[in-house]
Amino acid sequence: MTMNYAYCRSETVIKYGKRKNKNHIKQVYLCKSCNKKFVENDGFLYRNYSFEVITIALDLYMKGVSLRDTANHIQLVYGVKPSQSTVLEWVRRYGRVIENYTKKLKPTLGSVWSSDEMQVHMKDNKQFNVGYGNWFVNMIDKKTRFLIISEPVTFRDEKALNGVFEKVKDNGKPKAFITDGLKLYRKLSKEHFGEEVNHVIAKGPGKKENQSSTIERMNGTIRQHEKVKRNYWRVSTAKQIMRTFEVYYNFVRPHMALENKSPSEAAGLELNLEGNKWKELIRQSVRNG
Repeated sequence: MTMNYAYCRSETVIKYGKRKNKNHIKQVYLCKSCNKKFVENDGFLYRNYSFEVITIALDLYMKGVSLRDTANHIQLVYGVKPSQSTVLEWVRRYGRVIENYTKKLKPTLGSVWSSDEMQVHMKDNKQFNVGYGNWFVNMIDKKTRFLIISEPVTFRDEKALNGVFEKVKDNGKPKAFITDGLKLYRKLSKEHFGEEVNHVIAKGPGKKENQSSTIERMNGTIRQHEKVKRNYWRVSTAKQIMRTFEVYYNFVRPHMALENKSPSEAAGLELNLEGNKWKELIRQSVRNG
């Protein structure tokens, strides 16, 4: 068989038994060039749990299942019970691994983007002695439903929104940019996208000219995911988790409006994620990240 072997770069290896631990089994290979045995680094190397357990944990948590219920489900189905902190560590770790790969990809986005903010509650609000603050600033491509960014910020001010625009500049710019009535959007749209981009302020719900329904539906998906957290601890924690959510939304989750394609497929990113999409995405990320 052919496989890229890290030590001597030989591509010719053979299967050579299996390695077992208490939770899963890994295939062992033998390099025919240097006669060394190895296990493929598929992203789950040295993990105490199988890829099935890890990927179902990622999927359940991103769908809005709590850490406790995710761990209980795994125990019921697989007979092992990772701790809630272990599940959260998987969410953070694999979110970083996949993001390092996917951020290099260039989706083909449409000409109309939409942005909106949704307020969330975080436990570290106490340090500011306030009961408000903390937002997710979301930006989505209307045609492909590709979630360009979902950025947690402490305050909805110019500094925070300017940082969001800076992070999306590698994705190009739209011809039309739809937002709510927040005045900062008009200023920042001109500064980052240029005067030629048509800035549209969405009208209220129920009106014919309202054009914010796409991002409002996406906000609902994020809210479903966010509500089981019972408040994030702080913005930094939310950022780590939302990186993984962006991966889930863009590359794993099928979208009904796209005929059950993922937004990444609609945006021309053909990664051929067959079967367990989490597993294949992690595997590709380790090889190409």
